[in-house]
This record gives sequence, structure tokens and C-alpha cells, in this order.
Amino acid sequence: MIFVGVDLLTVEKRVAKAILDFKLKQIVLPISKREWANELGMSSEALSRTLKIFKDQGDIELKGQRIIILLDRENLEEILIN
Repeated sequence: MIFVGVDLLTVEKRVAKAILDFKLKQIVLPISKREWANELGMSSEALSRTLKIFKDQGDIELKGQRIIILLDRENLEEILIN
């Protein structure tokens, strides 16, 4: 297995990895999306766009500002490895 630093991944892969790293079906973010975007090394706009893409694809559901429900783990894993 080859370790790839988060900073070398695309925005979509970084967000997919971050969601999968929670290892939960329902994620309650302990920080704001702006802070989470900063931790992931992207703008809050890029994070919001990516979350919307994942939502539109049926991969996640968003509830409010801090709840993400994982609907399609397999597709996010595919995004991460491709």
C-alpha cells in the first residue's frame, strides 16, 4: 500500500477521504465547514461545491450545516482510488 499525502489529492478525493475517515454513516462535524475546509487545505467554496456534487450524485445527504449522512460508501471509495 502506498501512502499519499492529503495535499497531493484532488479536492474531490480529499473530501471523500475525510468523509470515509470518520467511519460513521452519520457524521456530525465538530467544527464549522470553514474550519474543516481549512484543515483539508481548500477554500470553503471548494468544499461546499464538492459536498453538493456528492449530494447530487446520491453519495451523501446534508442536514443543516454540520451533519453529513453517508449514503454510498462504495462510490466515495471509488472516487478515492481512481
